[in-house]
Amino acid sequence: MHKTTTALAAVWLGMQIMAGYIAVPVLFHNLPKMRAGAIAGQ
Repeated sequence: MHKTTTALAAVWLGMQIMAGYIAVPVLFHNLPKMRAGAIAGQ
């Protein structure tokens, strides 16, 4: 069970990094700032 927990934590961390460093800059590049900020805030 320990390996499963570690794997799930790694997947979760990867998703957080992807959202912070890839998805958010793409949003701000393609949308108006107010709209991109509202989406990123959720």
